[in-house]
Amino acid sequence: MPTLTEHIIKLTDHRDRELLELTLCKAFLDLLRIDRVVVSRVMSEEGIKRWLEVASLDARGGGKVTDPLRVDFGTLRLLEDERDRFRCIQERDIVERAWAGEDGPRITNFPLFDDAY
Repeated sequence: MPTLTEHIIKLTDHRDRELLELTLCKAFLDLLRIDRVVVSRVMSEEGIKRWLEVASLDARGGGKVTDPLRVDFGTLRLLEDERDRFRCIQERDIVERAWAGEDGPRITNFPLFDDAY
């Protein structure tokens, strides 16, 4: 398993934002005990704010990177529609929710950047 230092070296080597975000997903998967990572960004158009999932990676190998210039803004979910994610950026704190019973798997929202919205 790669170390944190090895991941930082890979992350700082990228100039391409999409590749950087995918590499960040890979680092989280390698370093934490999680099944899936999604990096989301707040997009704004005419005062309306929506979520754009810019990169995702699954521990079993599936993944994708989304080009913001090729997305139909109207199809993206509104900020308020994703309550836990929205609360995470409002409070600038980790928000966790069990989605299959209290002892089951969890979804953890973690704010990465201060200028979230």
